[in-house]
Amino acid sequence: MDFDESILLSLAVKNIGPNNASNIFVELSTSDPYITFTDNLQNYPSVLAGQSVLATDAFSFTVADNIPDGHEVIINVSASDLFNTWNSYLIINGHAPVFTMGSIIVSDPEGNNNGLLDPGENATLTIPVTNIGNSMSSEATSYLSSSYPYITLNTTSDNLGVIDIGETKSASFSVSISPDATMGDMVDLEAVVNAEDLRCIKIIYSKHRLYD
Repeated sequence: MDFDESILLSLAVKNIGPNNASNIFVELSTSDPYITFTDNLQNYPSVLAGQSVLATDAFSFTVADNIPDGHEVIINVSASDLFNTWNSYLIINGHAPVFTMGSIIVSDPEGNNNGLLDPGENATLTIPVTNIGNSMSSEATSYLSSSYPYITLNTTSDNLGVIDIGETKSASFSVSISPDATMGDMVDLEAVVNAEDLRCIKIIYSKHRLYD
């Protein structure tokens, strides 16, 4: 059960009693905010004693696009005939992508190539983005911003595409540091990665000291 999916649910019921059962209605319900049933009622015309009957694709529901990875959805199951009601439940785990971002790597081959941000340099900032969740992401994009007055963000976004489970992709940004920047300044950098419709979002806040 992945985020933003429409689910068809098959459900088997078993008659563990000594008598045959007929005209059994099974109703599913949940209070979980991430699930919306579109068909929650199914009739099982006959279930013989000791028999299991499977209703294929009998129930349907939609999954919210912001369901957390690993979230347990409890679905209540009520089976009734004219005289009795049997209550049970089932649990289905939700799956969604989860992004983590590694440390920022500075590349400055046009400067002194020391891997640090220096006044007057142009540099490329690379940030590894890993999907540690249990579902492939939709199209993902990374964004970079800063309030430091002496940095120019030549690129502020990088399209990462779909990120598979366990896959790492690198977000790259071109920046320029003004020659007027002061050695020792701390440059604030905020990186965001999100998938379509903001299903997944991760923000890192990093400060880099300027060197001469």
